[in-house]
This record gives sequence, structure tokens and C-alpha cells, in this order.
Amino acid sequence: MEQSLKRVKGLQIEINRSVPRKKIFLLYFLIVSLPFFSFPPFTVTIGDTTIFRLDWAIAGLLIIVFLLDLCLGRQKIKKNGIGNAVLVLNAVAILTLSNLFNSDSSHLYDFLTLGFLLVFMTLLFFTISSLEITKSQVRNVLKFWIITAFFISWYGIYQMFARNFGLPGGYIGGLTHGYGPSGFAGYIRPSSFFGEASWLGNYLIVPILLVGAALPHRKRESFLFRSNLFNLVIFFTIIVAIFLSFSLAAYSIIGGVLLISLLNKHYRWRIIKITLISLVIIISASFLLQYLGINYGNIVITRVKAFSFDIFQLNIRLSSTAARTSFKGRAADIIVGLKIWLNHPIIGVGLNNYRFYSPQYGGAQFSTVSSFWVQSLVEGGILLFGAFVSLYGVTLVYLKRSIRIARNSDQFSYIALTAFYYIIWAQVLSGFVTHSWIHSSGWISLSLACLLTSFARETVSISKKQDENTPNIS
Repeated sequence: MEQSLKRVKGLQIEINRSVPRKKIFLLYFLIVSLPFFSFPPFTVTIGDTTIFRLDWAIAGLLIIVFLLDLCLGRQKIKKNGIGNAVLVLNAVAILTLSNLFNSDSSHLYDFLTLGFLLVFMTLLFFTISSLEITKSQVRNVLKFWIITAFFISWYGIYQMFARNFGLPGGYIGGLTHGYGPSGFAGYIRPSSFFGEASWLGNYLIVPILLVGAALPHRKRESFLFRSNLFNLVIFFTIIVAIFLSFSLAAYSIIGGVLLISLLNKHYRWRIIKITLISLVIIISASFLLQYLGINYGNIVITRVKAFSFDIFQLNIRLSSTAARTSFKGRAADIIVGLKIWLNHPIIGVGLNNYRFYSPQYGGAQFSTVSSFWVQSLVEGGILLFGAFVSLYGVTLVYLKRSIRIARNSDQFSYIALTAFYYIIWAQVLSGFVTHSWIHSSGWISLSLACLLTSFARETVSISKKQDENTPNIS
């Protein structure tokens, strides 16, 4: 099979001519565009509605190419249990439309806005998961993701110094302060190219899990770079950027994934070792901040006091948004959401319609509830909640089964499948503290997980064929 190989500073880009070049390049560009989904120069917003994002534009081009190839017979749709679960999810989402024809609701536009995004992400899922792509190309996709996160992290680290010490370049492209000009307890958090610092922390979860899963293995068999030192620099740079973002959501998600990973006897001691080294780096960074005049200890104490106060003072009169900390805000939204769900338990109030019901139950008029799982209950009832549970459950089962298949036969697939097993767990956990389930990164992760399971199926198929062709000597 004819191939074209290019090298860019140690990163080997392989283009298999059996796969149209434009699809592979668009996938690379899509990965690189993910950190810029809220970067003002690359977004267009009318009112509260974003009508253009860079990642959506690139994903749209990739979907168009896929559909054209499908119509011309050059492309087939690959479908397994994960793909079937995605289709069931879409069917259940459509069912929630029936609520919009009740006498108390006429918010069809809002439903269609989120419904269209779900269909768009579904098309993106099948576009990526159906690619006829080699393992070498998947390796390069993951490398692009890691190296992009590395540069995003470096700018975030510099941005922390720029924002807190008056250096240039702290607010490029129309980015603004988080928590106002004085920051949080005097500390202005970095957001890199994101609109909020917490988004930086959340974005870096996938890259840190990719690198963390691959570090204990030989580099030629994984998707890391040849230099062990460079790989460690990438890992600790991303760790420091997450730390500086002060994103409690990212902290809790990573902590949850670490606890789940400790159940894996094959990784347990490696994970403990990497975690201890990471803690040394984080503690060193906090002492450095203290030396530079940023009282990190005071920031932590202030946040803990606010968190504790919110727990013991959670008398949520939610129509007032004054002095809402992130925990109190999330808890308030979740309680209001559960109240709404109890009155609409089967099919919810309709996609994207939480904000119209929230004031009726004592809450503020927000566009979404601050928990993806509660949002699915509120807007799609027990049916949509069950559809999402099934989707993630099926994905985790497929990944676990594929990991067992690849463990002794395909080291690259084993490492990548293990990484995505924990990435999907991170998505499940993030649903308790974040609200968006239509971000491109989540659906790309899901589609790549599905694609990787196909490699394991191919391994089994090849093994069976070899067994059938082996003469039985008796």
C-alpha cells in the first residue's frame, strides 16, 4: 500500500492514501482547534447564542467530506454497540419534543438549538469512528492533542505571571478577568485561551490522562515522544497548569479518576508513584508562588472557608445570585433541577428548557443546570438519563473488553484503550460538576474510544483466521 511520510521536528505524520488526506488533516486541525472554542477572535455570538466556533467550523467540514464520500460509495458507516447507544440517545432526545406542545411551554426554538447540536455531534461521532485509519495515524492524532495541550499549558503558566505581576500578554484577543480585576482572594487565575480558568483545567484532563497512561510504557509502543525527558516535561507542565487554574471541578475529576484507577492492579503502583511525584511538583509550585508574593495558603484557606460556609448555610433562596460561590451556585442549580424533575419525571421539560422553569421553582434564570446528569433528568426525564447511562456504560464495557484482548497482542492499542477507559470515566465524573454535554472534545473522545475498540475486534478476527488456516495435525 502506497504511503506518504513527512517528518516535522520528530513528529512523524503518516498519510495513508487509502484514506483521503483531507479527512486526516481536518482531524488534526480539529484537535488543535479545541482550546479555542471560547476565544473571542474565533467565535461569533448573537445575544446568548454562539453561532460560530472554530471547532464547529472544522468539524462541519469533516462531516461534509464524510457525507460526500458516503453518498459516492467511498465510505461506510461502522457501527457497534456504542454507535447503537448513540442512536438510541438521539431517539430519546426527540421524544422530549412532545413536552413543547403542552399549554405551558412553547420554546421550540430553544429545543431545536440544542437538538441540532446533538445531531451535529452524532454526525461527528460517526464520521470519526468510521474512519479507515491506521494505528500510526491514530498515534499522531493523540500526539497532536498532547503537544497542543503542552503549548496551551505553557501560555497559561506565563499568563498567571502576566496577570498577577503586570507583564504583557495576560489578556490577548479580548479575554477578560476571572472573578473581577482583583481575582480570587487576590489571585488572578490563568485561563490560557479560554473564557474561564475552570475551562482550562477541564480541557487539560484528557491530555494529562493520555500522557499519564503512556508514561510507564516504552515510547516506541505508545503515542508519546522519543525523549523521556521531553515526555516528563510535558506531563509536569500540564500538571502545573491544572494546579494554577484553581479549578475545583478539574481537581475533583482527576481525584475521582485516580481512585478508580487504583482498582487496576496492573497500574496501581505506577499510579501511586506518578501521583507522589506530581504532588512534589505541586507543593514546589505552591512554595514558589508564596516566595513570589502570591499567598497560595491564604487562597486555599479562603476557598475552604467559603466551601464550608456554603455546606452549612445552604438555605438556598436562589432568585438572588449575590455572593454565589461555585459550590453554592452548583448546589442551588442542582436542587432546583431536581424539584423540576420530580414534576416531569418521564420525559422532562424538553432540551434546553431548564432556564424557563427555574424561576418558577425559586431559582435564577440560567441556561443550564450545573450538572450534566441532573440536566439530563430535568430536560429529558428518566428516559434521557437512562440513555446517557447506557451510552457510557456500553462504552466502558467495550473498552474493558478490548483492553483484555489487546493486553498481550497489541501494546499500542492496550495503552490507548486504557487511556480512553479513564477518559470516559472522567466524562462520567465531570457530569456531576459541569453541565455541557455537547462540547466537541467529549464527542471526539467518545468516537476515538469507539474507533480503538475496532482495532481490538480486528485483532480477534485475524487471530481466528490464523487458527482456521492452521492445519490440524493429529
